Amino acid sequence: MERRKFMIGVGSTAIGASALVGASAFSVVSADRDLEVDVADDASAFLALEPESDYATTDNGQIQLDFTNSDYGADGLNENADTRFDAVFSVKNQGSQTINLYVSDDHESARGWGENNPLGMFWSESEEFDAVMLPDSANPEGFDSESPELGPGDEIFVHMIFYLRDAWEGLGDIDDVSGELKFYAET
Repeated sequence: MERRKFMIGVGSTAIGASALVGASAFSVVSADRDLEVDVADDASAFLALEPESDYATTDNGQIQLDFTNSDYGADGLNENADTRFDAVFSVKNQGSQTINLYVSDDHESARGWGENNPLGMFWSESEEFDAVMLPDSANPEGFDSESPELGPGDEIFVHMIFYLRDAWEGLGDIDDVSGELKFYAET
C-alpha cells in the first residue's frame, strides 16, 4: 500500500510539473535568419529624393542643393530680398506604408520654417506652386504647416523661399544660409 501511495504521488508530481512547464513563457530565444538590405541612391530609395531644377543635382547618388551661382554670372541670392524657387526637388514614397515627411535645417525643428528662420519650404502635388506672390512670412496663413502625408507611390514637389529682407522677423543682414537639410519620414 505504501508503494501505491508513492506511485500516485510521483504521478501527481509529474502531471503538475508538466502543467508548469507547458504554461510558462520563454525568456531567451536565439535563431539565425537571413537578412537582405540594399543601399540605394536617393532617387531609388524607399524615400526618393529627385532633383527637379537647376539648383538641385545629385553627387554620389545623394541630392545636393546649390543656390550660390549660375552658369550665367550670378553669385547668389539678392541681399535684402525674398526669393522663391518653385519645384526645386521632389519627394516620393516608394515604400509600402503611409508616412509623414518632415524637413529640417536644424536639430531643434522638424520643419523647415519658423521664427527667425530665413528658409521657408512648401510643397504641392504638382510642379507649380499655387501662390502667385511671395508669402509675407515663412509660415503664412493659407499654406499647410503640417507635415505632408505620403501614401505608397505618392509624390510631392518642394518649393523653397529665402527670406533675406531686413524687415522680416528682425533677422538682420544674412550673408550665408548654408547648412544641411534633414529628412525625417515616420509612419
